Amino acid sequence: MAVENGLTKPPTKRRRKRKTGPIRARIEYAVLMFWAGLFRALPWIIAGAVAGGIARILFLAGSKRRRITLRNLRQAFGDEKSEREIEGLARSCYRSLAVNA
Repeated sequence: MAVENGLTKPPTKRRRKRKTGPIRARIEYAVLMFWAGLFRALPWIIAGAVAGGIARILFLAGSKRRRITLRNLRQAFGDEKSEREIEGLARSCYRSLAVNA
């Protein structure tokens, strides 16, 4: 245990970084470019609707990121906004990110 200012601190575990190989990176890039090309071919209104649907799915499925987003919004707004308003803001953040990405 490390001693800091007279207090003992338990050792922290370090996470290993995941290494991605060059082949995996190229495959991910190719998939991303495929989807980007597909979205460019769609009319803007349809692409926006599809992106909004993807944002809803990610909001509901990505529990870790959703919790982080909600926690950050609660810290930012405190008692100014109700829980319902904060959740609406979080959904809007996801939608905005999906449409603009």
